[in-house]
Amino acid sequence: MSCSCCELIAAAIQRKLYVNDVLVNYITADASGFYSFDVPLVYGNSAIKTRIYGPLGEERTQERYVNIPFNFLPVGQFEYTFSTGLIDNVDKDLFMRAAFSYGLNNHITIGGGTEYLSGINGGNPLPFVNSSVTVTRGLLVSAQYTAGVNAKGTLNYQLPKNLQLNVNYTKYEKEQTAIIYNYLEERNIELSIPIRSKSFNAYARLSFNEYVMPRSKVSNAQFMTSAVIAGKNLSINGTILFMKTLIIQKAAEDIG
Repeated sequence: MSCSCCELIAAAIQRKLYVNDVLVNYITADASGFYSFDVPLVYGNSAIKTRIYGPLGEERTQERYVNIPFNFLPVGQFEYTFSTGLIDNVDKDLFMRAAFSYGLNNHITIGGGTEYLSGINGGNPLPFVNSSVTVTRGLLVSAQYTAGVNAKGTLNYQLPKNLQLNVNYTKYEKEQTAIIYNYLEERNIELSIPIRSKSFNAYARLSFNEYVMPRSKVSNAQFMTSAVIAGKNLSINGTILFMKTLIIQKAAEDIG
């Protein structure tokens, strides 16, 4: 199992990728600052560390623990996590999270848990349930419901020739306070297209994002491509933004 990791950083920066403290790849960003890694993942949590080397010898390290939605466990395996800490803000809010996952069979992993942050939702915990399903080879579906906050689903499809399709949808509860944005819905679709041949290598990404709010809807389409042709780096990026104001009519109340 693997996922694609790509980002724009400074040009000619070297980056090494470690997964669970094992060096798996290294790459140099092209002239536009674009790079892409295929990150191999194992069952459960994966510790992903990247070391970044600048042209003047500077070095930085980034580390994160990835628990992707498609966190499939072997049949019968039970995994749990608990974390707590203080948020670095004025109120020093207390954060706690407990979660579990269980491999129901070779194609389905179920899970759940609860999350608590003293500064939101009136100090009430936020219980959640989730599930990940392998529908068919290369097609993965994940869903999660957090009580009083949102329901979200993700589809990941590995197409022939390493094309990658990702679809995400989130629907928020009206007047929820756990998330600061006033979104009612979020929609996202993304297609990644690697192109490899003897004469050149290229990577293209098409994405469409839409955010529905109480009185408006914002959509944007993005296109990005990066290629190396005859030793030369070529990068093209573009964004189209749409905004629509929703007219909401409210029936007038009768006055005595």
